[in-house]
Amino acid sequence: MPMIRFPDDVDSDEFLDVLQQALDPFVVEKQYMSRAEYTAVFMAVCRFQGRPQPTRAEMANAAQSTAIRLPPSRDQQLYDWIIDYTDRAFSKLAVQMRQLSGFKLLESYIDEWKHFQRMHRLVGRLFYKVDQNWVERERRYNPSCTTVSSTLIQLWYACLFKPISTHLMANAFERSDIVLYDTSADNTIIARLCKALTELSPEGMDGLHGPYRKDLGVYIYYYENPYIAATIARFNHKV
Repeated sequence: MPMIRFPDDVDSDEFLDVLQQALDPFVVEKQYMSRAEYTAVFMAVCRFQGRPQPTRAEMANAAQSTAIRLPPSRDQQLYDWIIDYTDRAFSKLAVQMRQLSGFKLLESYIDEWKHFQRMHRLVGRLFYKVDQNWVERERRYNPSCTTVSSTLIQLWYACLFKPISTHLMANAFERSDIVLYDTSADNTIIARLCKALTELSPEGMDGLHGPYRKDLGVYIYYYENPYIAATIARFNHKV
């Protein structure tokens, strides 16, 4: 596929449309992004951010007057855009994954998670100046504003994992039962899923289960505790 070319002088909407075209092959279609492609996108983002920011005087006037409203900075535009872009991508993926079941669903989630980890690193690097220029300043007034990397994890959890969690865990428990009662069964897929669950650490889920189980909140809450409880109940019923 030919490399996307970014015009040197574009308005915000046009730039963001071109940026989506550049990221879609990697984020949505899961293609490899070459060093040259990454560099082109990174330099384009830097040029887009190069627009002069509001002066202190302009910000002071805006703060004192209800009539003056400064447009959002380009860093904020990029921050809001990446949230909307990944929200739509993850929500669409969740709909697709709810159509799967069994081994295919488990394998699909694990593959998507591995791709997300690559995307998370790349997008975090692409927009690191947004964290430096805007997020750090914004967090002084809005503590809930998180870095681009942290926000991506929150979006994965809220827009993809939680919507499919009941369906995903039901299929995982079914496979776990097969392994539990048939020691010759291959448990590789469950081991890989559990690894993926332990690697997902959204804010608010860590430190809930003691110092030695830090950052295992998703795994414990969605898989370990429910499966242990269901297994104990099943054995008690048989007794």
